[in-house]
Amino acid sequence: MPAGSWVTTLCLWGTVLTTAVFLVWFARCRRTADLLSPGVVRGSAAWGVLAWLIPVVCLWAPRPLVQDVLRASTPRAGDAAPARSDTLVDVWWGAWVGHALFAVVCNGYGAPGSPALTVAADVLYGAAAVLAVAVIQRITARQAAGIAAGAVAPARAVAPTPAGPPQLPQLS
Repeated sequence: MPAGSWVTTLCLWGTVLTTAVFLVWFARCRRTADLLSPGVVRGSAAWGVLAWLIPVVCLWAPRPLVQDVLRASTPRAGDAAPARSDTLVDVWWGAWVGHALFAVVCNGYGAPGSPALTVAADVLYGAAAVLAVAVIQRITARQAAGIAAGAVAPARAVAPTPAGPPQLPQLS
């Protein structure tokens, strides 16, 4: 097997692993955001993951979900969210979609093997990776601050009553 195939295989597995870890992180953050600010995050928990995996849909559907999670991760998310947060998500998303489009062009749709397009795709991929880390850090920090401020009541087990199943605690 040529050396280039090993590198390609490692990159592919790295991407698959990173995607899986990101989706688990995003699903957890979405759930936490819904506890911090109920009703702010659109769609279901399943849609929060599936939107990333459906071809073509993944080019536009996840961006508003990330924006919702970012806004909802701040306690009292009903208030106006800072524009800077939306800008970070928009720039990240633009770099990611730009990379995807250039990669499609580089792989045979238009100018196959074009060095300039390949470099552009790689630069956008690197920028999207760095910006993704910034988005992850921002969401994680906001949620940690919201939890530390007591915006989410800790889940308490409620003993079952003879009249029926256990009651879920009310979050306020």
